Amino acid sequence: MNTERVLENIADRIIVREGNDLGLLSGAMGDVLFLFEYSRFNHIYRDKAESIFNIILDRIQNTPPHYSYCSGLAGIGMGVLYLKSQKLISDDFEIGEEIDEYLQKSLVSCIDKGNYDFLHGAIGIAFYFIERFIQTKSAHIKSVLIFLMRKIKESATVFKDKDKSIYAWCTKNKNGQEVFDLSLAHGCSHIILLLCRLYDILDDNYRPDLREMIIGAVEFVLHHQLPNPRFSYYPYSVQKEEVFTTQHTASRLSWCYGDFGIVLSLIHADKILPNHGFYDKAKAIALFMTKRRNLSENLVVDPCFCHGASGVSAIFAFLYKKIKNKEMLNSYFYWLEVTNKMLVNNDIELTYFNPTTAKFEKHEGMLTGIGGVGIVLLSSCYKTIERKLPWGKLFLLE
Repeated sequence: MNTERVLENIADRIIVREGNDLGLLSGAMGDVLFLFEYSRFNHIYRDKAESIFNIILDRIQNTPPHYSYCSGLAGIGMGVLYLKSQKLISDDFEIGEEIDEYLQKSLVSCIDKGNYDFLHGAIGIAFYFIERFIQTKSAHIKSVLIFLMRKIKESATVFKDKDKSIYAWCTKNKNGQEVFDLSLAHGCSHIILLLCRLYDILDDNYRPDLREMIIGAVEFVLHHQLPNPRFSYYPYSVQKEEVFTTQHTASRLSWCYGDFGIVLSLIHADKILPNHGFYDKAKAIALFMTKRRNLSENLVVDPCFCHGASGVSAIFAFLYKKIKNKEMLNSYFYWLEVTNKMLVNNDIELTYFNPTTAKFEKHEGMLTGIGGVGIVLLSSCYKTIERKLPWGKLFLLE
């Protein structure tokens, strides 16, 4: 497949869209981020990227969108901060205080409702505020993050094991059942990542609580390893009434659900809390993941980022960068080729397979649309692994 032609095709499809969703992961902000990145290679798309970006800003002023990271202001703000950091928009561009105020109120509202989701709740907003704090050193934003840290601790279910405290956070799945979700998109993995980020940026006064929660949350996850891993090491969630019992349900190979979120959280936990064996465990799981290449067994049926082949490819690019094992690099190229083959076999915009209708669909944005597939293919054009994932922080990869 001619990658340059595919990328140009993706860019051409994006610039004629008139969707209603402005989100980073679900809509126009994600697509325009791809256009800005693509304009590094093909300069004629720079003006179009700026034009669509300005339309997004105008629409926000007229009709403020949802607060969420996936489809609202938290994600759009994160996208703006990313574009500034990459010198793709002017350093003079500022996010208004009214947006921070709105997102702070939304954060409190999510906490009050027990919504700690990354894509649609408090944790996604928190990652935006972390990036804002890194860039501004605002004392007020710091106080917001401290407030969140305390609420996360208050909301945890704490299990005692001798002298240890094991932390977990209970949510309801789509069927209304109470579960302990382990995944990156909706569960414990993203909470561990958030706690690790807070450990990096907050004062020493807060580190004992953060250390206890990080170690306790990792302990909870590791306790639920499947007894005989064949398809995965871990389930993606644990029923509330089955905590600390033997688990048997495997998880898919994807960004959103499955072992990768656990590997990612172990790698970050090891950076700040070495000597706990977290890195060795992460490496063992990652090497196991490289053997998982059966598409149907791993539920990889489309090229989208969220749960498809392009996201799996990006996962292994990240793992190779961190672990430096050749099997990770081989898996990156393997899943990149799977992505390319899926695009050849379908209309390039049909990136999402709907299991209900059993049909491929056109979606906007980076999560399930061509923007996410495009950014992964674009990254393959860089010669060094270090340049492949500058956008990885938008998906918690960095």
